Amino acid sequence: MEIQFKPELNPVPASASSQAAKARPAGNSDVEVNFDGAHALEEALSTAPDIRADKVEEGKMLVGSSQYPPIETMEKIARLLAVNL
Repeated sequence: MEIQFKPELNPVPASASSQAAKARPAGNSDVEVNFDGAHALEEALSTAPDIRADKVEEGKMLVGSSQYPPIETMEKIARLLAVNL
């Protein structure tokens, strides 16, 4: 058996990151970046409460309910467990 190397038949394409690096102009310092959205997001996160009282109350009600989780949800979970075991 003889194996012949044919470099023109390259089954592995160049990675996307190397192509992206080639596409970017080197040393382009004229590009301005705007981070106003990031600052607004940081401000919103810093003012958001760590604990949401309405969600805590909702969770307490669900835990105390014999109807939670719904039977349909439990059946779906049981099927998934049965299939994967």
